[in-house]
Amino acid sequence: MVAHPGEYQWSSYHHNAAGKDDPLLKWHPLYQKLGVTCEHRQFCYRELFNVDLDREVVHDIWQALSQELVLGRSDFKEMIEKAVVRQVRPGVPGRPRVKEQSERYHMP
Repeated sequence: MVAHPGEYQWSSYHHNAAGKDDPLLKWHPLYQKLGVTCEHRQFCYRELFNVDLDREVVHDIWQALSQELVLGRSDFKEMIEKAVVRQVRPGVPGRPRVKEQSERYHMP
């Protein structure tokens, strides 16, 4: 959509990175822990976005989002599958095979 969250009109980036007042938003507790002063929190928040992600990482994120899958290590995915009682990783493509009974095709 955009190269940087600050370019997106509906992003909370403006609120968190520049302190722009938005009556719809409240400071998140994790945001509050970024620093003691507003200026320091804003600086630390902006620094979170000064990292370029590898193309492969971006591809993995998009693929997980588009398929409504969980992104992470196998043990994390297993934990999420148990918690939500649903598959959160890609399945095997195609229909399951029908097991054939050998007697059905046995010729005398």
